[in-house]
Amino acid sequence: MAVWNLFKKMSTIGNNGFLKLCGLHSLEIYIIHGYFSAGNRVLVPMIGITNAYVSIVANFVISMAVPFAAVWITKKLKIYGYIFTPGKMIFKQIKAGENNV
Repeated sequence: MAVWNLFKKMSTIGNNGFLKLCGLHSLEIYIIHGYFSAGNRVLVPMIGITNAYVSIVANFVISMAVPFAAVWITKKLKIYGYIFTPGKMIFKQIKAGENNV
């Protein structure tokens, strides 16, 4: 219930940067979170966390932090477009090729 109240409060805040960031990178979160949430369900009990609420929060935090880290790293390496939006990158290359002809 506390998590629901937290999200309810977050959605009523006028200019919420975190929710905008989640919306902006929703594809990346969707693609990457599954791998880490499945792994977390196995690893969290192995490290001694048996409380269900702590396990859920840990799983949520890791499953959100890893996609954001992946976005940040791929943008720094300038490969973000090739991994997450390859169609746009191909279209840009075709357009750039047409302009050079």
